[in-house]
Amino acid sequence: MLKKGVLLYQGAAGKGGEDLATIVPLLSQRVEELIIKKSSKPGDLNNYIEQLDSTVETLWILGGDGTVHECVQALRDKEQIPPIGILPGGTCNDIARSLNIPMQMDLAVESSLNGEIRYFDLGLLRDRSFQNFAGIGLIAETSTNINPDGKELFGPLSYFASAWRTMKEAKQFTYSLTVDGEKISGEAFMVIVCNGRFVGTRELPFNELKMDDGILDVMVVKATGMQLFMEWYQRSRELEVESDGVEHYRGKEIVIETDDEMDVDMDGELIGKTPLHISLKERHIPFITNSSE
Repeated sequence: MLKKGVLLYQGAAGKGGEDLATIVPLLSQRVEELIIKKSSKPGDLNNYIEQLDSTVETLWILGGDGTVHECVQALRDKEQIPPIGILPGGTCNDIARSLNIPMQMDLAVESSLNGEIRYFDLGLLRDRSFQNFAGIGLIAETSTNINPDGKELFGPLSYFASAWRTMKEAKQFTYSLTVDGEKISGEAFMVIVCNGRFVGTRELPFNELKMDDGILDVMVVKATGMQLFMEWYQRSRELEVESDGVEHYRGKEIVIETDDEMDVDMDGELIGKTPLHISLKERHIPFITNSSE
Protein backbone atom coordinates (compact mmCIF):
# COMPACT_ATOMS: atom_id res chain seq x y z
CA MET A 1 0.00 0.00 0.00
CA LEU A 2 1.42 3.37 -1.04
CA LYS A 3 0.93 6.24 1.39
CA LYS A 4 0.80 9.08 -1.14
CA GLY A 5 0.58 9.44 -4.91
CA VAL A 6 -0.25 12.18 -7.39
CA LEU A 7 -2.19 11.79 -10.65
CA LEU A 8 -1.77 14.53 -13.27
CA TYR A 9 -3.82 14.81 -16.43
CA GLN A 10 -4.56 17.27 -19.22
CA GLY A 11 -8.12 18.50 -19.13
CA ALA A 12 -8.10 19.40 -22.82
CA ALA A 13 -6.53 16.19 -24.14
CA GLY A 14 -7.98 12.77 -24.92
CA LYS A 15 -10.93 11.07 -23.22
CA GLY A 16 -9.77 12.01 -19.72
CA GLY A 17 -13.16 11.63 -18.04
CA GLU A 18 -13.68 8.07 -19.25
CA ASP A 19 -10.13 7.13 -18.35
CA LEU A 20 -10.45 8.59 -14.85
CA ALA A 21 -13.49 6.44 -14.22
CA THR A 22 -11.26 3.41 -14.78
CA ILE A 23 -8.10 4.71 -13.13
CA VAL A 24 -9.22 6.31 -9.87
CA PRO A 25 -11.00 3.27 -8.31
CA LEU A 26 -8.02 1.02 -9.12
CA LEU A 27 -5.44 3.43 -7.70
CA SER A 28 -7.56 4.23 -4.64
CA GLN A 29 -7.42 0.59 -3.60
CA ARG A 30 -3.62 0.77 -3.40
CA VAL A 31 -2.90 4.40 -2.43
CA GLU A 32 -3.92 5.86 0.93
CA GLU A 33 -3.80 9.48 -0.25
CA LEU A 34 -4.34 9.99 -3.98
CA ILE A 35 -4.12 13.63 -5.13
CA ILE A 36 -5.63 14.33 -8.56
CA LYS A 37 -4.61 17.45 -10.46
CA LYS A 38 -6.14 18.60 -13.73
CA SER A 39 -4.23 20.86 -16.11
CA SER A 40 -6.58 23.43 -17.61
CA LYS A 41 -4.12 25.93 -19.04
CA PRO A 42 -0.45 26.16 -20.09
CA GLY A 43 1.88 26.08 -17.11
CA ASP A 44 -0.43 24.10 -14.81
CA LEU A 45 1.54 20.85 -15.06
CA ASN A 46 4.80 22.68 -14.40
CA ASN A 47 3.31 24.37 -11.33
CA TYR A 48 1.97 21.09 -9.93
CA ILE A 49 5.33 19.39 -10.42
CA GLU A 50 7.17 22.22 -8.70
CA GLN A 51 4.99 21.53 -5.63
CA LEU A 52 5.93 17.84 -5.43
CA ASP A 53 7.93 16.85 -2.37
CA SER A 54 9.67 13.75 -1.07
CA THR A 55 6.43 12.35 0.43
CA VAL A 56 5.08 11.56 -3.05
CA GLU A 57 5.89 7.91 -3.69
CA THR A 58 4.56 7.69 -7.25
CA LEU A 59 3.61 10.26 -9.89
CA TRP A 60 1.06 9.06 -12.44
CA ILE A 61 0.76 10.92 -15.74
CA LEU A 62 -2.44 10.38 -17.71
CA GLY A 63 -1.99 11.54 -21.28
CA GLY A 64 -0.05 11.14 -24.47
CA ASP A 65 3.52 11.82 -25.48
CA GLY A 66 3.06 15.59 -25.34
CA THR A 67 1.82 15.48 -21.76
CA VAL A 68 4.63 13.14 -20.69
CA HIS A 69 7.12 15.41 -22.48
CA GLU A 70 5.86 18.48 -20.62
CA CYS A 71 6.01 16.72 -17.25
CA VAL A 72 9.51 15.32 -17.81
CA GLN A 73 10.66 18.78 -18.86
CA ALA A 74 9.47 20.11 -15.47
CA LEU A 75 10.89 17.13 -13.53
CA ARG A 76 14.38 16.95 -15.06
CA ASP A 77 16.08 19.41 -12.69
CA LYS A 78 14.38 18.37 -9.45
CA GLU A 79 16.64 16.91 -6.76
CA GLN A 80 14.22 14.07 -6.11
CA ILE A 81 12.15 12.67 -8.96
CA PRO A 82 9.41 10.24 -7.90
CA PRO A 83 8.86 7.05 -9.92
CA ILE A 84 6.62 7.85 -12.89
CA GLY A 85 3.75 5.67 -14.03
CA ILE A 86 2.48 6.52 -17.50
CA LEU A 87 -1.21 5.92 -18.17
CA PRO A 88 -1.49 6.11 -21.97
CA GLY A 89 -4.31 8.49 -22.87
CA GLY A 90 -2.94 10.12 -26.01
CA THR A 91 -2.83 9.62 -29.76
CA CYS A 92 0.26 7.47 -30.31
CA ASN A 93 1.57 6.87 -26.76
CA ASP A 94 5.03 6.06 -28.11
CA ILE A 95 6.84 6.65 -24.81
CA ALA A 96 4.49 4.25 -23.04
CA ARG A 97 5.01 1.70 -25.83
CA SER A 98 8.77 2.00 -25.42
CA LEU A 99 8.34 1.15 -21.74
CA ASN A 100 6.22 -1.93 -22.59
CA ILE A 101 3.17 -0.39 -20.91
CA PRO A 102 -0.16 -1.93 -22.00
CA MET A 103 -2.42 0.30 -24.08
CA GLN A 104 -5.54 -0.95 -22.26
CA MET A 105 -6.07 1.43 -19.36
CA ASP A 106 -6.89 -1.03 -16.58
CA LEU A 107 -3.85 -3.10 -17.50
CA ALA A 108 -1.70 0.03 -17.61
CA VAL A 109 -2.80 0.91 -14.06
CA GLU A 110 -2.00 -2.60 -12.89
CA SER A 111 1.40 -2.40 -14.54
CA SER A 112 2.15 0.90 -12.80
CA LEU A 113 1.32 -0.63 -9.42
CA ASN A 114 3.29 -3.84 -9.88
CA GLY A 115 6.00 -2.89 -12.37
CA GLU A 116 9.73 -2.38 -12.07
CA ILE A 117 11.29 1.06 -11.48
CA ARG A 118 14.11 1.69 -13.93
CA TYR A 119 16.10 4.83 -14.72
CA PHE A 120 16.13 5.94 -18.34
CA ASP A 121 18.24 8.26 -20.45
CA LEU A 122 17.07 11.75 -21.36
CA GLY A 123 17.95 13.61 -24.56
CA LEU A 124 18.95 17.24 -24.07
CA LEU A 125 18.49 20.01 -26.63
CA ARG A 126 19.29 23.57 -25.59
CA ASP A 127 17.03 24.26 -22.59
CA ARG A 128 14.65 21.46 -23.55
CA SER A 129 14.69 17.68 -23.18
CA PHE A 130 13.09 14.74 -24.97
CA GLN A 131 12.31 11.25 -23.80
CA ASN A 132 11.51 9.64 -27.12
CA PHE A 133 12.87 11.52 -30.15
CA ALA A 134 13.85 14.80 -31.79
CA GLY A 135 13.60 15.08 -35.55
CA ILE A 136 13.30 17.27 -38.63
CA GLY A 137 11.74 16.91 -42.06
CA LEU A 138 8.96 14.36 -42.52
CA ILE A 139 8.43 13.79 -38.78
CA ALA A 140 7.94 17.52 -38.04
CA GLU A 141 5.80 18.09 -41.14
CA THR A 142 3.49 15.25 -40.08
CA SER A 143 2.92 16.98 -36.72
CA THR A 144 2.26 20.27 -38.55
CA ASN A 145 -0.29 18.69 -40.89
CA ILE A 146 -2.27 16.68 -38.34
CA ASN A 147 -5.88 17.80 -37.90
CA PRO A 148 -6.52 18.57 -34.20
CA ASP A 149 -10.21 17.63 -34.50
CA GLY A 150 -9.34 14.37 -36.25
CA LYS A 151 -6.71 13.66 -33.60
CA GLU A 152 -9.38 13.91 -30.93
CA LEU A 153 -11.91 11.79 -32.81
CA PHE A 154 -9.76 9.16 -34.51
CA GLY A 155 -6.59 8.91 -32.40
CA PRO A 156 -3.69 7.09 -34.14
CA LEU A 157 -5.63 6.95 -37.42
CA SER A 158 -5.39 10.73 -37.67
CA TYR A 159 -1.61 10.50 -37.27
CA PHE A 160 -1.39 7.81 -39.97
CA ALA A 161 -3.49 9.94 -42.33
CA SER A 162 -1.29 12.96 -41.74
CA ALA A 163 1.87 10.87 -42.18
CA TRP A 164 0.59 9.40 -45.45
CA ARG A 165 -0.33 12.82 -46.88
CA THR A 166 3.00 14.25 -45.77
CA MET A 167 5.03 11.38 -47.25
CA LYS A 168 3.43 11.90 -50.66
CA GLU A 169 4.18 15.63 -50.59
CA ALA A 170 7.54 15.57 -48.76
CA LYS A 171 10.54 17.46 -50.12
CA GLN A 172 14.21 16.81 -49.60
CA PHE A 173 16.47 19.14 -47.64
CA THR A 174 20.23 19.50 -47.36
CA TYR A 175 21.68 18.54 -44.00
CA SER A 176 24.97 18.24 -42.15
CA LEU A 177 25.07 15.61 -39.40
CA THR A 178 27.87 15.24 -36.85
CA VAL A 179 27.85 12.15 -34.62
CA ASP A 180 30.52 12.11 -31.91
CA GLY A 181 32.79 14.18 -34.15
CA GLU A 182 32.16 12.23 -37.36
CA LYS A 183 30.58 14.44 -40.02
CA ILE A 184 28.09 13.22 -42.65
CA SER A 185 26.24 15.40 -45.13
CA GLY A 186 23.76 15.01 -47.95
CA GLU A 187 20.08 15.32 -48.81
CA ALA A 188 17.26 13.60 -46.95
CA PHE A 189 13.53 13.57 -46.27
CA MET A 190 13.95 13.02 -42.53
CA VAL A 191 16.61 12.96 -39.83
CA ILE A 192 15.45 11.67 -36.45
CA VAL A 193 17.41 11.19 -33.21
CA CYS A 194 15.84 8.44 -31.12
CA ASN A 195 15.99 7.49 -27.48
CA GLY A 196 12.73 5.48 -27.50
CA ARG A 197 11.78 2.51 -29.65
CA PHE A 198 8.50 3.72 -31.20
CA VAL A 199 7.54 6.56 -33.55
CA GLY A 200 3.94 6.99 -34.67
CA THR A 201 3.10 3.65 -32.99
CA ARG A 202 5.64 1.87 -35.25
CA GLU A 203 8.57 0.08 -33.62
CA LEU A 204 11.90 1.18 -35.06
CA PRO A 205 14.08 -1.53 -36.66
CA PHE A 206 17.12 -1.07 -34.41
CA ASN A 207 17.64 -4.22 -32.38
CA GLU A 208 20.18 -2.56 -30.10
CA LEU A 209 18.00 0.49 -29.31
CA LYS A 210 17.26 0.84 -25.59
CA MET A 211 16.19 3.81 -23.50
CA ASP A 212 18.82 3.15 -20.85
CA ASP A 213 21.88 2.24 -22.95
CA GLY A 214 23.61 5.62 -22.71
CA ILE A 215 23.52 6.23 -26.46
CA LEU A 216 21.25 7.84 -29.06
CA ASP A 217 20.24 6.31 -32.40
CA VAL A 218 20.01 8.44 -35.55
CA MET A 219 17.99 7.45 -38.62
CA VAL A 220 18.37 9.27 -41.94
CA VAL A 221 15.81 8.60 -44.69
CA LYS A 222 17.10 9.57 -48.13
CA ALA A 223 15.33 9.73 -51.50
CA THR A 224 16.13 6.12 -52.39
CA GLY A 225 14.73 4.99 -49.05
CA MET A 226 11.48 6.95 -49.12
CA GLN A 227 9.36 4.28 -50.81
CA LEU A 228 10.76 1.65 -48.47
CA PHE A 229 10.00 3.84 -45.47
CA MET A 230 6.40 4.39 -46.65
CA GLU A 231 5.88 0.64 -47.10
CA TRP A 232 7.35 -0.05 -43.67
CA TYR A 233 5.09 2.55 -42.08
CA GLN A 234 2.09 0.79 -43.62
CA ARG A 235 3.41 -2.49 -42.15
CA SER A 236 3.70 -3.99 -45.64
CA ARG A 237 7.41 -4.84 -45.32
CA GLU A 238 10.41 -4.79 -42.99
CA LEU A 239 12.63 -1.72 -42.91
CA GLU A 240 16.16 -2.75 -43.86
CA VAL A 241 18.51 -0.30 -42.18
CA GLU A 242 21.86 0.51 -43.81
CA SER A 243 20.39 -0.28 -47.24
CA ASP A 244 17.92 1.20 -49.70
CA GLY A 245 18.61 4.76 -48.59
CA VAL A 246 17.97 4.36 -44.85
CA GLU A 247 21.08 5.10 -42.77
CA HIS A 248 21.67 4.44 -39.07
CA TYR A 249 24.22 6.02 -36.72
CA ARG A 250 24.79 5.85 -32.96
CA GLY A 251 26.39 8.39 -30.63
CA LYS A 252 26.20 10.55 -27.52
CA GLU A 253 26.72 14.01 -29.07
CA ILE A 254 24.65 14.84 -32.16
CA VAL A 255 24.70 18.05 -34.23
CA ILE A 256 22.25 18.60 -37.09
CA GLU A 257 22.51 21.64 -39.35
CA THR A 258 20.42 22.57 -42.40
CA ASP A 259 20.80 25.13 -45.18
CA ASP A 260 17.38 26.58 -44.37
CA GLU A 261 15.89 26.90 -40.90
CA MET A 262 13.56 23.95 -40.19
CA ASP A 263 10.98 23.05 -37.56
CA VAL A 264 11.99 20.57 -34.86
CA ASP A 265 9.62 17.93 -33.48
CA MET A 266 10.34 16.66 -29.96
CA ASP A 267 8.14 13.84 -28.66
CA GLY A 268 5.34 14.84 -31.03
CA GLU A 269 5.44 18.56 -30.21
CA LEU A 270 6.88 21.26 -32.50
CA ILE A 271 9.51 23.05 -30.43
CA GLY A 272 12.24 25.24 -31.90
CA LYS A 273 14.23 25.39 -35.11
CA THR A 274 17.47 24.01 -36.51
CA PRO A 275 20.40 23.83 -35.86
CA LEU A 276 20.27 21.09 -33.20
CA HIS A 277 22.97 20.35 -30.64
CA ILE A 278 21.84 17.20 -28.83
CA SER A 279 23.44 15.48 -25.84
CA LEU A 280 22.39 12.84 -23.34
CA LYS A 281 21.77 12.64 -19.60
CA GLU A 282 22.17 8.98 -18.74
CA ARG A 283 19.74 7.04 -16.54
CA HIS A 284 18.12 10.13 -15.11
CA ILE A 285 14.32 9.65 -15.19
CA PRO A 286 12.67 6.86 -13.12
CA PHE A 287 9.81 5.23 -15.01
CA ILE A 288 7.75 2.24 -13.93
CA THR A 289 7.97 -0.40 -16.67
CA ASN A 290 5.83 -3.44 -17.29
CA SER A 291 7.64 -6.19 -15.39
CA SER A 292 5.81 -8.91 -17.32
CA GLU A 293 7.61 -7.97 -20.53
